[in-house]
Amino acid sequence: MESLDHNWLENKDREFTELIQTLLASRSGPLYKMMEYQLGTLDQNGEMIGTSFSNKFLGLTCTMFAGMSSNEDSNRDKLAQRYGATVEILNLSKQVHDDIQDGAPERNGKETVWWIWGPAQAINVGDGLHALSRISLTDSISMDLSNLIINSNTSFNDGYDLILNSITCFDAACLKLFEGQYEEIHLQEQLTIPVDNYLNIIEKRAGSLFSCAAELGVILNGNNQNDRENAIFAGSKLGLAFELNSQFEMLWGNNESAIPDSSILSKKKLLPVVYAIQNAPASIKQKLGSLYMKRVLEPADFNQLLLVLDEFDVKEYCQNKIIEAFDQGVEAIQRLSISNPYKEKLIQYFSLVLFNTNSLQN
Repeated sequence: MESLDHNWLENKDREFTELIQTLLASRSGPLYKMMEYQLGTLDQNGEMIGTSFSNKFLGLTCTMFAGMSSNEDSNRDKLAQRYGATVEILNLSKQVHDDIQDGAPERNGKETVWWIWGPAQAINVGDGLHALSRISLTDSISMDLSNLIINSNTSFNDGYDLILNSITCFDAACLKLFEGQYEEIHLQEQLTIPVDNYLNIIEKRAGSLFSCAAELGVILNGNNQNDRENAIFAGSKLGLAFELNSQFEMLWGNNESAIPDSSILSKKKLLPVVYAIQNAPASIKQKLGSLYMKRVLEPADFNQLLLVLDEFDVKEYCQNKIIEAFDQGVEAIQRLSISNPYKEKLIQYFSLVLFNTNSLQN
Protein backbone atom coordinates (compact mmCIF):
# COMPACT_ATOMS: atom_id res chain seq x y z
CA MET A 1 0.00 0.00 0.00
CA GLU A 2 1.44 3.39 -1.05
CA SER A 3 2.57 5.75 1.68
CA LEU A 4 0.29 8.73 2.30
CA ASP A 5 2.42 11.75 3.17
CA HIS A 6 3.09 15.31 2.00
CA ASN A 7 5.18 14.12 -0.96
CA TRP A 8 2.28 11.92 -2.06
CA LEU A 9 -0.11 14.87 -1.73
CA GLU A 10 2.16 17.12 -3.79
CA ASN A 11 2.57 14.53 -6.56
CA LYS A 12 -1.18 13.99 -6.81
CA ASP A 13 -1.77 17.74 -6.70
CA ARG A 14 0.58 18.18 -9.66
CA GLU A 15 -1.26 15.50 -11.65
CA PHE A 16 -4.61 17.24 -11.21
CA THR A 17 -3.15 20.66 -12.02
CA GLU A 18 -1.64 19.35 -15.26
CA LEU A 19 -4.92 17.68 -16.24
CA ILE A 20 -6.93 20.88 -15.67
CA GLN A 21 -4.26 22.98 -17.39
CA THR A 22 -4.47 20.75 -20.49
CA LEU A 23 -8.24 21.19 -20.58
CA LEU A 24 -8.03 24.99 -20.29
CA ALA A 25 -5.15 25.29 -22.76
CA SER A 26 -7.25 23.51 -25.41
CA ARG A 27 -9.49 26.61 -25.53
CA SER A 28 -8.41 30.02 -26.77
CA GLY A 29 -9.29 33.52 -25.66
CA PRO A 30 -8.71 35.87 -22.72
CA LEU A 31 -11.48 34.27 -20.65
CA TYR A 32 -9.58 30.97 -20.49
CA LYS A 33 -6.34 32.79 -19.68
CA MET A 34 -8.13 34.24 -16.65
CA MET A 35 -9.23 30.73 -15.71
CA GLU A 36 -5.62 29.54 -15.92
CA TYR A 37 -4.66 32.47 -13.71
CA GLN A 38 -7.15 31.21 -11.12
CA LEU A 39 -5.65 27.72 -11.47
CA GLY A 40 -2.23 29.21 -10.77
CA THR A 41 -0.41 28.23 -13.95
CA LEU A 42 -0.37 31.70 -15.61
CA ASP A 43 0.34 35.18 -14.30
CA GLN A 44 -2.01 38.08 -14.99
CA ASN A 45 -0.15 38.81 -18.25
CA GLY A 46 -0.77 35.28 -19.51
CA GLU A 47 2.81 34.10 -18.95
CA MET A 48 3.55 30.62 -17.63
CA ILE A 49 4.67 30.44 -14.00
CA GLY A 50 5.80 27.66 -11.72
CA THR A 51 2.91 26.18 -9.77
CA SER A 52 2.91 25.69 -6.02
CA PHE A 53 1.03 23.21 -3.86
CA SER A 54 -2.64 24.20 -3.99
CA ASN A 55 -4.57 21.47 -2.18
CA LYS A 56 -6.42 19.41 -4.80
CA PHE A 57 -8.12 17.52 -1.97
CA LEU A 58 -11.45 17.26 -3.79
CA GLY A 59 -9.93 15.45 -6.73
CA LEU A 60 -8.04 13.18 -4.39
CA THR A 61 -11.21 12.42 -2.45
CA CYS A 62 -12.87 11.24 -5.67
CA THR A 63 -10.00 8.96 -6.64
CA MET A 64 -9.71 7.59 -3.10
CA PHE A 65 -13.39 6.57 -2.99
CA ALA A 66 -13.21 5.21 -6.56
CA GLY A 67 -10.32 3.00 -5.48
CA MET A 68 -12.31 1.18 -2.78
CA SER A 69 -12.70 -1.94 -4.92
CA SER A 70 -10.11 -4.68 -4.59
CA ASN A 71 -10.33 -5.19 -8.37
CA GLU A 72 -7.83 -3.15 -10.35
CA ASP A 73 -9.40 -1.28 -13.27
CA SER A 74 -7.22 1.18 -15.19
CA ASN A 75 -10.20 2.60 -17.11
CA ARG A 76 -12.08 3.29 -13.88
CA ASP A 77 -9.01 4.88 -12.31
CA LYS A 78 -8.49 7.10 -15.36
CA LEU A 79 -12.12 8.19 -15.31
CA ALA A 80 -11.93 8.81 -11.55
CA GLN A 81 -9.04 11.21 -12.09
CA ARG A 82 -11.06 13.10 -14.69
CA TYR A 83 -14.06 13.15 -12.37
CA GLY A 84 -11.81 14.50 -9.65
CA ALA A 85 -10.53 17.22 -11.98
CA THR A 86 -14.15 18.14 -12.71
CA VAL A 87 -14.85 18.79 -9.02
CA GLU A 88 -11.62 20.78 -8.75
CA ILE A 89 -12.75 23.01 -11.64
CA LEU A 90 -16.05 23.53 -9.84
CA ASN A 91 -14.07 24.53 -6.75
CA LEU A 92 -12.14 27.10 -8.82
CA SER A 93 -15.51 28.58 -9.79
CA LYS A 94 -16.53 28.68 -6.12
CA GLN A 95 -13.28 30.41 -5.17
CA VAL A 96 -13.78 33.17 -7.75
CA HIS A 97 -17.30 33.88 -6.50
CA ASP A 98 -16.20 33.62 -2.84
CA ASP A 99 -13.53 36.26 -3.45
CA ILE A 100 -16.11 38.62 -4.97
CA GLN A 101 -18.51 38.00 -2.08
CA ASP A 102 -15.80 38.55 0.55
CA GLY A 103 -14.23 41.53 -1.23
CA ALA A 104 -10.92 39.67 -0.98
CA PRO A 105 -8.03 41.41 -2.78
CA GLU A 106 -5.75 38.36 -2.42
CA ARG A 107 -5.94 34.57 -2.32
CA ASN A 108 -2.90 32.47 -1.45
CA GLY A 109 -0.55 35.43 -1.79
CA LYS A 110 -1.66 36.73 -5.19
CA GLU A 111 -4.28 39.21 -6.37
CA THR A 112 -7.74 37.78 -6.97
CA VAL A 113 -9.45 37.70 -10.36
CA TRP A 114 -12.01 40.37 -9.46
CA TRP A 115 -9.34 42.63 -8.01
CA ILE A 116 -7.42 42.60 -11.32
CA TRP A 117 -10.20 42.45 -13.93
CA GLY A 118 -13.20 43.73 -11.97
CA PRO A 119 -16.30 42.02 -10.52
CA ALA A 120 -18.16 41.75 -13.85
CA GLN A 121 -15.39 39.83 -15.60
CA ALA A 122 -14.77 37.78 -12.47
CA ILE A 123 -18.42 36.68 -12.53
CA ASN A 124 -17.86 35.58 -16.15
CA VAL A 125 -14.78 33.61 -15.08
CA GLY A 126 -16.62 31.95 -12.20
CA ASP A 127 -19.67 31.09 -14.30
CA GLY A 128 -17.45 29.91 -17.14
CA LEU A 129 -15.57 27.58 -14.82
CA HIS A 130 -18.88 26.15 -13.58
CA ALA A 131 -20.00 25.49 -17.17
CA LEU A 132 -16.61 24.03 -18.02
CA SER A 133 -16.71 21.68 -15.03
CA ARG A 134 -20.01 20.22 -16.23
CA ILE A 135 -18.71 19.88 -19.80
CA SER A 136 -15.62 18.18 -18.39
CA LEU A 137 -17.83 15.68 -16.56
CA THR A 138 -19.91 14.75 -19.62
CA ASP A 139 -16.87 14.68 -21.93
CA SER A 140 -15.03 12.40 -19.51
CA ILE A 141 -17.93 9.94 -19.51
CA SER A 142 -18.29 10.06 -23.30
CA MET A 143 -14.58 9.45 -23.89
CA ASP A 144 -14.26 6.53 -21.50
CA LEU A 145 -17.68 4.91 -21.52
CA SER A 146 -16.96 2.65 -24.49
CA ASN A 147 -13.73 1.41 -22.90
CA LEU A 148 -15.50 0.95 -19.59
CA ILE A 149 -18.18 -1.18 -21.26
CA ILE A 150 -15.81 -3.20 -23.47
CA ASN A 151 -13.14 -3.88 -20.85
CA SER A 152 -15.28 -4.53 -17.77
CA ASN A 153 -18.54 -6.05 -16.67
CA THR A 154 -20.37 -2.78 -17.29
CA SER A 155 -23.40 -3.18 -19.58
CA PHE A 156 -24.76 -0.48 -21.88
CA ASN A 157 -27.64 0.08 -19.45
CA ASP A 158 -25.15 0.37 -16.60
CA GLY A 159 -23.20 2.83 -18.73
CA TYR A 160 -26.17 5.12 -19.17
CA ASP A 161 -26.93 4.77 -15.46
CA LEU A 162 -23.37 5.96 -14.87
CA ILE A 163 -24.06 9.08 -16.93
CA LEU A 164 -27.37 9.82 -15.21
CA ASN A 165 -26.10 9.16 -11.68
CA SER A 166 -22.94 11.21 -12.20
CA ILE A 167 -24.72 14.25 -13.61
CA THR A 168 -27.44 14.06 -10.94
CA CYS A 169 -24.80 13.87 -8.21
CA PHE A 170 -22.91 16.84 -9.67
CA ASP A 171 -25.98 19.05 -10.09
CA ALA A 172 -27.33 18.18 -6.63
CA ALA A 173 -23.99 19.20 -5.10
CA CYS A 174 -24.04 22.50 -7.01
CA LEU A 175 -27.56 23.23 -5.78
CA LYS A 176 -26.59 22.48 -2.17
CA LEU A 177 -23.54 24.74 -2.55
CA PHE A 178 -25.67 27.60 -3.90
CA GLU A 179 -28.21 27.13 -1.08
CA GLY A 180 -25.40 27.41 1.47
CA GLN A 181 -23.96 30.50 -0.21
CA TYR A 182 -27.38 32.18 -0.33
CA GLU A 183 -28.09 31.44 3.33
CA GLU A 184 -24.64 32.64 4.39
CA ILE A 185 -25.09 35.96 2.56
CA HIS A 186 -28.63 36.32 3.93
CA LEU A 187 -27.35 35.98 7.50
CA GLN A 188 -24.27 38.15 6.99
CA GLU A 189 -25.78 41.31 8.48
CA GLN A 190 -27.51 39.52 11.36
CA LEU A 191 -25.49 39.75 14.55
CA THR A 192 -27.13 36.78 16.28
CA ILE A 193 -27.26 33.45 14.44
CA PRO A 194 -28.22 30.16 16.13
CA VAL A 195 -25.12 27.96 16.16
CA ASP A 196 -26.95 24.93 14.78
CA ASN A 197 -28.27 26.99 11.85
CA TYR A 198 -24.78 28.31 11.19
CA LEU A 199 -23.24 24.83 11.18
CA ASN A 200 -25.91 23.58 8.77
CA ILE A 201 -25.15 26.45 6.40
CA ILE A 202 -21.39 25.87 6.56
CA GLU A 203 -21.88 22.15 6.01
CA LYS A 204 -23.88 22.88 2.86
CA ARG A 205 -21.31 25.33 1.55
CA ALA A 206 -18.13 23.51 2.55
CA GLY A 207 -19.33 19.91 2.60
CA SER A 208 -21.17 19.86 -0.73
CA LEU A 209 -18.07 19.52 -2.90
CA PHE A 210 -16.41 16.93 -0.66
CA SER A 211 -19.61 14.87 -0.64
CA CYS A 212 -19.87 15.22 -4.43
CA ALA A 213 -16.30 14.01 -4.89
CA ALA A 214 -16.84 11.05 -2.56
CA GLU A 215 -20.17 10.08 -4.16
CA LEU A 216 -18.75 10.27 -7.70
CA GLY A 217 -15.99 7.90 -6.60
CA VAL A 218 -18.53 5.39 -5.27
CA ILE A 219 -20.61 5.68 -8.46
CA LEU A 220 -17.54 4.68 -10.44
CA ASN A 221 -16.79 1.90 -7.99
CA GLY A 222 -20.08 0.06 -8.46
CA ASN A 223 -22.82 2.44 -7.31
CA ASN A 224 -23.79 0.59 -4.13
CA GLN A 225 -26.63 2.69 -2.69
CA ASN A 226 -25.63 2.27 0.96
CA ASP A 227 -22.06 3.16 0.10
CA ARG A 228 -23.25 6.23 -1.80
CA GLU A 229 -25.23 7.45 1.21
CA ASN A 230 -22.32 6.88 3.57
CA ALA A 231 -19.90 8.55 1.16
CA ILE A 232 -22.17 11.61 0.93
CA PHE A 233 -22.40 11.80 4.73
CA ALA A 234 -18.65 11.26 5.19
CA GLY A 235 -17.75 13.88 2.59
CA SER A 236 -20.18 16.39 4.06
CA LYS A 237 -18.89 16.00 7.62
CA LEU A 238 -15.23 15.95 6.59
CA GLY A 239 -15.79 19.05 4.46
CA LEU A 240 -17.33 20.74 7.51
CA ALA A 241 -14.36 19.72 9.65
CA PHE A 242 -11.97 21.06 7.01
CA GLU A 243 -13.78 24.43 6.90
CA LEU A 244 -13.94 24.78 10.69
CA ASN A 245 -10.26 23.92 10.94
CA SER A 246 -9.47 26.58 8.32
CA GLN A 247 -11.43 29.12 10.38
CA PHE A 248 -9.51 28.12 13.49
CA GLU A 249 -6.20 28.64 11.66
CA MET A 250 -7.36 32.05 10.40
CA LEU A 251 -7.78 33.19 14.00
CA TRP A 252 -5.19 31.25 15.94
CA GLY A 253 -2.64 30.11 13.38
CA ASN A 254 1.03 30.31 14.25
CA ASN A 255 1.93 33.26 11.99
CA GLU A 256 1.32 36.16 14.35
CA SER A 257 2.77 38.73 11.91
CA ALA A 258 0.42 37.77 9.08
CA ILE A 259 -2.19 40.25 7.85
CA PRO A 260 -5.68 39.12 8.95
CA ASP A 261 -7.65 37.26 6.30
CA SER A 262 -9.81 39.63 4.24
CA SER A 263 -12.91 37.54 4.95
CA ILE A 264 -12.52 38.36 8.65
CA LEU A 265 -12.08 42.07 7.95
CA SER A 266 -15.24 42.00 5.81
CA LYS A 267 -17.10 40.64 8.89
CA LYS A 268 -17.68 37.16 7.51
CA LYS A 269 -19.15 35.13 10.36
CA LEU A 270 -16.89 32.47 11.85
CA LEU A 271 -17.96 29.77 14.30
CA PRO A 272 -16.05 31.22 17.30
CA VAL A 273 -17.84 34.56 16.85
CA VAL A 274 -21.27 32.99 16.26
CA TYR A 275 -20.87 30.78 19.35
CA ALA A 276 -19.64 33.63 21.57
CA ILE A 277 -22.45 36.00 20.54
CA GLN A 278 -25.01 33.32 21.39
CA ASN A 279 -23.49 32.03 24.63
CA ALA A 280 -21.07 34.56 26.14
CA PRO A 281 -21.85 36.90 29.06
CA ALA A 282 -23.47 40.23 28.20
CA SER A 283 -20.20 42.16 28.54
CA ILE A 284 -18.50 40.07 25.85
CA LYS A 285 -21.56 40.18 23.58
CA GLN A 286 -21.48 43.98 23.85
CA LYS A 287 -17.82 44.12 22.83
CA LEU A 288 -18.42 41.82 19.85
CA GLY A 289 -21.49 43.82 18.89
CA SER A 290 -19.46 47.04 18.87
CA LEU A 291 -16.89 45.47 16.55
CA TYR A 292 -19.42 44.00 14.15
CA MET A 293 -21.45 47.22 13.92
CA LYS A 294 -18.54 48.71 11.94
CA ARG A 295 -18.77 48.74 8.14
CA VAL A 296 -15.48 46.85 7.89
CA LEU A 297 -12.89 45.78 10.44
CA GLU A 298 -9.38 47.20 10.52
CA PRO A 299 -6.29 45.07 11.29
CA ALA A 300 -6.25 46.57 14.80
CA ASP A 301 -9.84 45.37 15.27
CA PHE A 302 -8.66 41.84 14.54
CA ASN A 303 -6.36 41.93 17.55
CA GLN A 304 -9.23 43.24 19.66
CA LEU A 305 -11.46 40.43 18.35
CA LEU A 306 -8.92 37.83 19.47
CA LEU A 307 -8.72 39.37 22.93
CA VAL A 308 -12.51 39.32 23.30
CA LEU A 309 -12.77 35.72 22.10
CA ASP A 310 -10.01 34.68 24.48
CA GLU A 311 -12.01 36.17 27.37
CA PHE A 312 -14.74 33.60 26.71
CA ASP A 313 -12.26 30.80 25.85
CA VAL A 314 -14.01 29.55 22.72
CA LYS A 315 -10.96 27.66 21.43
CA GLU A 316 -11.81 24.40 23.15
CA TYR A 317 -15.41 24.50 21.89
CA CYS A 318 -14.24 25.04 18.31
CA GLN A 319 -11.63 22.28 18.52
CA ASN A 320 -14.27 19.91 19.85
CA LYS A 321 -16.58 20.76 16.93
CA ILE A 322 -13.79 20.02 14.45
CA ILE A 323 -13.10 16.65 16.07
CA GLU A 324 -16.83 15.89 16.31
CA ALA A 325 -17.37 16.48 12.58
CA PHE A 326 -14.26 14.45 11.73
CA ASP A 327 -15.35 11.56 13.94
CA GLN A 328 -18.81 11.54 12.32
CA GLY A 329 -17.14 11.31 8.92
CA VAL A 330 -14.94 8.46 10.13
CA GLU A 331 -17.99 6.59 11.45
CA ALA A 332 -19.55 6.81 7.97
CA ILE A 333 -16.33 5.47 6.41
CA GLN A 334 -16.46 2.55 8.84
CA ARG A 335 -19.92 1.69 7.47
CA LEU A 336 -18.65 1.33 3.88
CA SER A 337 -18.71 -2.19 2.42
CA ILE A 338 -14.97 -2.34 1.83
CA SER A 339 -12.00 -4.04 3.45
CA ASN A 340 -10.81 -2.80 6.82
CA PRO A 341 -7.33 -1.95 5.47
CA TYR A 342 -8.86 0.36 2.86
CA LYS A 343 -11.10 1.97 5.48
CA GLU A 344 -7.96 2.73 7.44
CA LYS A 345 -6.37 4.16 4.30
CA LEU A 346 -9.33 6.51 3.76
CA ILE A 347 -9.20 7.61 7.41
CA GLN A 348 -5.43 8.13 7.14
CA TYR A 349 -5.97 10.26 4.02
CA PHE A 350 -8.52 12.52 5.70
CA SER A 351 -6.36 12.78 8.83
CA LEU A 352 -3.47 13.94 6.65
CA VAL A 353 -5.68 16.47 4.86
CA LEU A 354 -7.26 17.87 8.01
CA PHE A 355 -4.63 17.78 10.72
CA ASN A 356 -1.26 17.91 8.96
CA THR A 357 -1.54 20.67 6.35
CA ASN A 358 -1.28 23.81 8.44
CA SER A 359 1.92 24.84 6.64
CA LEU A 360 0.23 24.51 3.25
CA GLN A 361 -2.07 26.97 1.49
CA ASN A 362 -5.77 26.77 2.39
